[in-house]
Amino acid sequence: ADGEDLFSEGLPRTGATARAEDALGTQEVVALYFGASWCPPCRRATAMLQTLYGRLRGQGHRFEVVLVSLDSEEKDFKAHFAAMPWLAIPFDEARTKAKLAELFSVDALPTIVLADGATGATISTDGVRVLTKHPMRFPWRAKPPPATPALHPLAERLLRRGPVDAGAQTLLPMYVPIDLLQQPIRAVTLEDAVAAIRHCDKLCTLIAVQDHCVKNTHFLVIALVQHTFTLLLPVPEAPGTPAAAACPWHSTPVQYETQLDLLILLQRVTEHFAAACFTVDHTRPIDAVRMVVPLCIAAVADAVLRKVATDIPSTVSLHLIGQGVGEELGHPGKGFALSSGALARQAAAVVVFTPELNIARARALDYFEGVAPQCHSIFNWDRTDRLEPSLDKFITGVCKKLAFPIGEALTPSYVSDVRGLIHKNHPEFTCYRDIAFYLKLFLNPQTERLPGSGTLWTQRDAELQWQWDADYKRFRVQAFEGTPLSCRPRVRRGEMLPTARFHSLASASEHTRPYFVESEDDVLHMWDLPDFGSLDVGNAKALGQHDSELLLSFLTVPYMRIPLVVTFFSQHDRIHALQSPGLRDVLDGCVFEPGNFLPRHHAGSDITDVPSSEPHLLATAHGLLLNELVHSPEVVREGVVRLARQAVDLDTGHVKSSTSSIILYCVRLAARVDSHLALLCALGDGTHDNLSLGQCRGLREALPRALPLLIKFRRDLRDVLLGPLHDVLAAWYAKLVAECEGRVDDSVLDENTKLMCDIQAHVLLAHRAVAAEEMTEKTAHVFVAAFAFLSTRHEWNMDLYGTDLSVPEHELFELLQGARRKLVLWLRYRAAQPQLDAIMETAVRVAATTGAATVDEATSAVNRWAYVSGVRSVGRFAMHSAYALVHDGTNGAGGTAGLLARERAREAEQSKAIPIGPLVFHEREPEAKAGEAARGAATGGTGSGGGQHAR
Repeated sequence: ADGEDLFSEGLPRTGATARAEDALGTQEVVALYFGASWCPPCRRATAMLQTLYGRLRGQGHRFEVVLVSLDSEEKDFKAHFAAMPWLAIPFDEARTKAKLAELFSVDALPTIVLADGATGATISTDGVRVLTKHPMRFPWRAKPPPATPALHPLAERLLRRGPVDAGAQTLLPMYVPIDLLQQPIRAVTLEDAVAAIRHCDKLCTLIAVQDHCVKNTHFLVIALVQHTFTLLLPVPEAPGTPAAAACPWHSTPVQYETQLDLLILLQRVTEHFAAACFTVDHTRPIDAVRMVVPLCIAAVADAVLRKVATDIPSTVSLHLIGQGVGEELGHPGKGFALSSGALARQAAAVVVFTPELNIARARALDYFEGVAPQCHSIFNWDRTDRLEPSLDKFITGVCKKLAFPIGEALTPSYVSDVRGLIHKNHPEFTCYRDIAFYLKLFLNPQTERLPGSGTLWTQRDAELQWQWDADYKRFRVQAFEGTPLSCRPRVRRGEMLPTARFHSLASASEHTRPYFVESEDDVLHMWDLPDFGSLDVGNAKALGQHDSELLLSFLTVPYMRIPLVVTFFSQHDRIHALQSPGLRDVLDGCVFEPGNFLPRHHAGSDITDVPSSEPHLLATAHGLLLNELVHSPEVVREGVVRLARQAVDLDTGHVKSSTSSIILYCVRLAARVDSHLALLCALGDGTHDNLSLGQCRGLREALPRALPLLIKFRRDLRDVLLGPLHDVLAAWYAKLVAECEGRVDDSVLDENTKLMCDIQAHVLLAHRAVAAEEMTEKTAHVFVAAFAFLSTRHEWNMDLYGTDLSVPEHELFELLQGARRKLVLWLRYRAAQPQLDAIMETAVRVAATTGAATVDEATSAVNRWAYVSGVRSVGRFAMHSAYALVHDGTNGAGGTAGLLARERAREAEQSKAIPIGPLVFHEREPEAKAGEAARGAATGGTGSGGGQHAR
């Protein structure tokens, strides 16, 4: 039907009247806006439509809106229409409005119908959603499918004419809030540790079963387990050391039920972690997480099983520590223990961007080093899949003490058969076995021997299935839908076994293949040195022969490489060479690879000659970067700060320039160094939530002397990182948003979206080390807007754009895990109502593509937000109502802005929360009361509204 025939001769516009034929006949798209003054959702639709109307007509698009008001009073219609710049059907044309509502089946308000202005054909009857999701896709017509019948001549034969059985109906469960703030800030006692592990297991399950409504479940699980075992829980101290007396894993008595409960929880968490890790792509940056987290879990499991229960001691535990129960069961002897395998060697060549991982690695390795000399090593799955003599001895000893039948044919079944007597009577052995297997599995240097990524694995898939192959005398282990698992690499006869999944980026030989370089003399005798690729400008080489020789010489002295290489790139305009991906990898490897691990028994040894006859002493406990920052921070400070400042000078105003990759890399470098500095400063002044300086051997003596220099270093670095560099990223983002306005070309939109995701990831990384007391409205905007944008735009774990984010995806979720509590507490207890409204509106606007993620644009917020009450909803916020739109008679925008300013001023003056149903409006509390409430929520109290939940 021709919609124009339904209109009367005159369509009123504010201050004028236009003929329907003149007003609509020349328009490309006409929007029929069904609304009313009494409808609260219509107020938001009106505000959105006003912004879009002005923008489209300002760009020259032929777009017109016709208000179809359903008000019952003429004065309400006039007040509603007074500030609208478009047309309206006169109030007395009730018949016309009724026919339009019937024609387009209008059953809810607001409704927007988009129609072709020339033909009257309907484009969409769901205009509210179309204009909200795709405001600049004018004229909102779907592209016709390509006519390619010749490419599929037999396609009609695929038509299934019979009934199709869709299977049994499955109802999705209602969403249950995931309270990631249930875990405490720190775990000091054994009771705290057990609660933290229990919450971790429960949350992992809750995340996994709600993958239909929770995005990126695997990254959430990895970040949660990593935070729990490398930061929240104390890593066990080696038995017999002075620190063991204060360690909760050793000093607190336990009963058998607690011991068994803990081991079952640790086994389940290990399965959750394994399923999540094998779901994501195996990349170099995540390799350290895959190795260190299972090591920490295994250390906790070993310490728990070594405890003798106070009520009914486990025979497995007693035999593990070499103790007998009565003379009839034998005398105390040498016990048994797990080993860390080749982890120390493999982790030396893996980039570690998170300093807490290096500290957790050192403490876990110290634990196993302290246990190993006193025990036989068992479960060495990385060396053999046969029944090793030490494991045979362990199983035989347990069976003797329990009067179980023994024999050469029975012993392997006690390891593999879950129906066997040991598994049935001592399930803690099963948990211990599986945790040990996953520890060694993550050390397999052949990634092709691991389950493939791309499948959304669950904990059930990660459950190990053991079998003893009597013909070949080997254990066979399967999981992940029957995938054979092996902790040992397999090669053809005559081939050398691989020793690491990824070779060191800071090794000179890695860049001179097939030539082996061990010393500076080897570099001097090479005829042709690598140039590390070409640059974009003038096809120039990244490095000349002189610079290449100098860089390779620096790489031959790993214990001095950080100051040498950082200074190398920060001088003589060599920053341009960082346009080469290979050289960026070299600098990352030099700075963030921890290098060789220094065992505790060598910690007190001194180097007596140069060059050293004991090169194993040229190692560190917590990585080269932390060691360099503690003992000689000045050279690193000059180099890193100079690189950051030079990066600002390279800006040409657009992210698509040839220097943008250098600038983004300098942001990553500065942000990661800043996180190391933040850790050392917190350790130095005793403000770290979980770690103390006494737990970090090799740092506690020198850090107090270096602390003033580190504080100055961090202040200088943050001045550049959060100042000029952040401004460069913001300017790039704004230009990309401007380029997308009015574009319908998918290639441009896809390219710009990829670049905007990359920029937002770098903005988040720059704010990674922000402390709770440093949180501001601007910082909160950054976290909320950036994660909202990345969650709705970036395709996680899927390389759809040809290149991944420059920032590893798991690092962003690791960052969110650390920032979640600080952000939620600021929003609930320090943000005023206008600030909360502005930040939440930013998230909605970014997610709905109705604006940019900028703080300034948030002043247009028209909704009032509140946090959801309840014991599991500390971090959940919801829109409660819209601010009333009252116009001053001049124009809609001016009247709305004035009212919003007055509303925000009134809200800021309120001092108490206003309960309305299940929601509670969040207001700024007095400082003392706010601090008390914040501490209550952080430690498990409910506070106002209660609970500990964050989404």
